Amino acid sequence: MKTKAVTLGSIYGMFHRVVVVVCGFLISVVIARKLGPEFFGLYTFVISILAWVEAGASAGLPSVFRKVVSENKATFRPIVTSLGRLSVPYCLTTMFLFALVSPAVAYTMHDDRLTALLIIASLDIPFFVMFSTYLGVLNGHGNFLLHSALGAVRSISRAVLMIAAALLLFGIEGALLGNALGSICGLLLAFHYARKLTAQYAPVRDGSMRLSSPDIRSKLVSFGVPYLSASLLSSVLINLDIWFVKALTGTSTGGDEVVGYYAAAYNLARIPYLMMTAIIMTIFPAISNAVSEHRTGDARTLIWQQLRLMLLILMPAILIVYATADEVIELVFSSAYLPASESFKILFIGVSVFSIFLFFINIIAADNKPRFGVVISLILLPAAIVLNYFLIDAFGIVGAALAISTVSLIGLIASGAYVWRRFGRIIDAYSLLRISIASGGVYFVAGFDELYQFHLLIGYAVLGFVYGLMLLILRETDLSKVKSLLHSLLNPSVSN
Repeated sequence: MKTKAVTLGSIYGMFHRVVVVVCGFLISVVIARKLGPEFFGLYTFVISILAWVEAGASAGLPSVFRKVVSENKATFRPIVTSLGRLSVPYCLTTMFLFALVSPAVAYTMHDDRLTALLIIASLDIPFFVMFSTYLGVLNGHGNFLLHSALGAVRSISRAVLMIAAALLLFGIEGALLGNALGSICGLLLAFHYARKLTAQYAPVRDGSMRLSSPDIRSKLVSFGVPYLSASLLSSVLINLDIWFVKALTGTSTGGDEVVGYYAAAYNLARIPYLMMTAIIMTIFPAISNAVSEHRTGDARTLIWQQLRLMLLILMPAILIVYATADEVIELVFSSAYLPASESFKILFIGVSVFSIFLFFINIIAADNKPRFGVVISLILLPAAIVLNYFLIDAFGIVGAALAISTVSLIGLIASGAYVWRRFGRIIDAYSLLRISIASGGVYFVAGFDELYQFHLLIGYAVLGFVYGLMLLILRETDLSKVKSLLHSLLNPSVSN
């Protein structure tokens, strides 16, 4: 894949993730404001468990399909035609296992309400995983615009149905049912467009490009299982903090409200994680394709350009959030959630660092070494458990944020060193310096309270303008390249 196509794919993915974030905000705001900290914390805990399972399930067989297609597009038609037969048993098994262990989760957390809620939540699993599988195949094919558009439509339908169900059915149960209905809508559309795309390929008649069950099984063993394991473990790492907060504070006096406060920080801090997955999803097939064709130099260029895009977004975002954490929480969740402010500042940094760690892990997986993700996650998991246990006991929810930040930093250093050794120098020091200077300038301007006298979002728009201007002054951004990129975005058929 060409570098420009990957960059465009990342930007399309960013737009999709903006829709995901906005829709997630609407859902969280409605539930948080209507039900209060206690039930909002309960809802967030259930969703975190569901997200962990779905993230893992979406990294098993779907990842095999995505990788096979990215390495050879001729496999697109046989994969789509056999996808349901191969995926449906996988999805249903995951759903039933999730429902079976729900009572055990409720018992561990000392909260009987969780059993019914988790069983209702499990209804989403087969539809979401099938939807993700079709999207993964489109992603591997290089259809980034369609991939992002379908993801955005699913997010919007999910938000509408969840909010309506939560309001009409008065509670968390309604929201969870709406979640499953939203995934059904997304699946129907993804199925339609994937089938439509297969018409571009002639039926396989000679059997030379037919994808056989042994092919899938072989790839599943060599790549799918390790990648699934790595994804499950990394998803545990990103969710372990709120699970420990629920387990250690949920049974104490006022503990449910404390979980609700951390849920507010947790939902806000996941913004960089959600946004950066757009880049991760886009670079995976590109690196996989480059490695399969032995184009190490192209892979190195792709890694730096996508890493640079991540840093351009994350560095100023971290500093702006640090300067305006109270205002963000009050705007989104109301002043009742202000006790989450300090944990939010630290957690935002930790999740941002975790996003880069996950970026490196996926590059290594695309290089046919998914076992590295398993090894590093298995090393980090005990550290995360110990840190969460002792830091939450000592510092409360701030300790949970410190725990994930520490673990993420260790993972980033280890995975980054591995990628550097494999592909060579992946960072331009001068570019990194210019981004740091521009981000520092934005942080300085963000300290002026007058900037937000009309509205916080207006202040953020001003800060965005200042940041862009500084990047131009420092020559980190070129106007001609921006214009070319905008032209390609507005004319996707030409760029493709």
